[in-house]
Amino acid sequence: MSSNSRTAWNTYLAQEMIADPLARVRMGPIRTVLDVGCGPESIGMSRFPRGTVLVSTDVREYPSVGVVCTALALPFRDETFDLVLCLRVLQHLRDDGATLRELYRVTRRGGAAILAIGNRRSWTLIEGRMTNPRWRARIPYDYYHPYDAREITRKLVDVGFEAVDVRSALYVPEAINRLPPSMVRAVLRPAAAMDRVAGSLPGLRMAGTNLVAWGRKR
Repeated sequence: MSSNSRTAWNTYLAQEMIADPLARVRMGPIRTVLDVGCGPESIGMSRFPRGTVLVSTDVREYPSVGVVCTALALPFRDETFDLVLCLRVLQHLRDDGATLRELYRVTRRGGAAILAIGNRRSWTLIEGRMTNPRWRARIPYDYYHPYDAREITRKLVDVGFEAVDVRSALYVPEAINRLPPSMVRAVLRPAAAMDRVAGSLPGLRMAGTNLVAWGRKR
């Protein structure tokens, strides 16, 4: 993927997984952000104003990673961050309960956590395809657990988060990145707006490829 296409894709992800949830959750000023499991590139880097402290973690060393650690043992004091991001990570962790407790621990009172996870009820029919050994073999992860809205809501509430809500996101599949860069950028320009329209339709409202869930810590 070209750098321009990657920028367009990351902008789309950041709108869907960060900006939109933040517009829906009531919280105070965001001065410190933790991006857990950011991978080679933190999509949160460009979403916050200059002066915001953004700490990114991953289990591997990448240029974008500030702290190498596991999500099960975050090396930060209790209530350190105003906002904690965990985007497309939880679905790969067997002990999701322990991970969510860590996210809750490092979130400040009055702050929030935002998670993006695979959607079990996706329009891609992933729930049925997961039982197909040939299709499952194509998933390049040792462990992959998609969620539905009820399950992720319950898990967030169980660890202590309040004002929990969930929406589906990403009606545009990542496969479009195989298209020529100019076409990718053209598709992504109106993509977030199209997702909002799709999210208002009964048959598509919770059928995005990802769920985005958030909760506030009081």
